[in-house]
Amino acid sequence: MSPRKVGRLLLIAVGALLSVMLLGMGVVIAVSVSRESHVYRVKVRPVHAAAGADAVAEGHRLYLTRGCADCHGEDGGGRVIADAAVGRFVGSNLSKLVKDRTDEDLVRAIRHGVSVSGKPLMLMPAKEYHGMGDRELANIIAFVRSLKPVEGVDETCEVRTLGRMLHVTGMMHLFNAEEIDHETPPPPAPEPGETVEYGAYLAIGCQSCHGEGLGGGPIPGAPPEMGLPANLTMDDTGLKAWTKDDFFTAIRKGKRPDGSDINPKQMPWTSLAHMSDVELGAIWVYLQSLPPKPRGSR
Repeated sequence: MSPRKVGRLLLIAVGALLSVMLLGMGVVIAVSVSRESHVYRVKVRPVHAAAGADAVAEGHRLYLTRGCADCHGEDGGGRVIADAAVGRFVGSNLSKLVKDRTDEDLVRAIRHGVSVSGKPLMLMPAKEYHGMGDRELANIIAFVRSLKPVEGVDETCEVRTLGRMLHVTGMMHLFNAEEIDHETPPPPAPEPGETVEYGAYLAIGCQSCHGEGLGGGPIPGAPPEMGLPANLTMDDTGLKAWTKDDFFTAIRKGKRPDGSDINPKQMPWTSLAHMSDVELGAIWVYLQSLPPKPRGSR
C-alpha cells in the first residue's frame, strides 16, 4: 500500500474517532441538560417562619452552623463558591430573592433541593436538610426573612463540559433532588443531647465535604483550592489520637492538636464555632462510634 493511501486511511480513522468523540460528548451534554431541566412535583409539608427576635437570633446561629453562610454569605448576599474547569458555581443572593418566595417555596428549596419552577437546584445540599426538624427550619426561615437586601452576587451557575461529563458518569453530584425520596417524610429529628443519634443528625452536614463515611479525601469534581478534607473517623490517619478537648479546640479556635491552623476557607470552623457544647459533644460521640476508615475512603 502506498504511503499516500496509508495517510488517507489514517486521516479517515482520526476523523471517525473525532466524530464518535464529538457525538458522545453531545449525548453526555444532552443527558445532563435533560436532568437539569427535569421538573419535580413535590408536595411540601408546610413549615412557617417562626415569630420573634429570639427565633431570628437562633435562626442566625443555625444559618451559620448548618452551612448556609458558606454558600450564601453571612449577609445572605451570595458568593462564588468555585470557578474551575467543571464550572462556575454561585450561591444565590437570598437577601434579594426572599421577598419573592413564600415559606413553602423556601421549604421546597431547603428540604427538597427544588426551585419554584420545579427544576432541581444546583449544588443545593438538600440531602443534608431533608431531615431537619421543623423548629430549626422555622427559625432559619425567620432569619432569612429578616435579611436586609444587599448587592452581593447576582450571577447564576454555569456547568462546563467537564462538569457535565462527571455529572452523567456519577462522579459529581450536581442535583441533590435526584437523590432524595420526595414522597416519604423523614423521621422526626432527635432530641438534643450528647447522643450518637443527635450527633448523626448534625454530622450529616459534614458529608458533602468529608464523604458519606466521613473518611475524607478529595471532593469529586472540586478544584484543588478547596483542599483535602480530613478523615473524621478514629483511624490512625484520622482522629484516633484526638481528645474531646482537641475536637472542641479545632472547631472553636481553628487549631489542630499540633498547633497548626485550620484554613477557614476550606473548613468553615468560624461558622461551626457557633455550635453549642451539646451539639459539638454529640458530634464527637457520633464520630467515636464510626468504624475506622483510611483517609481518602470518603
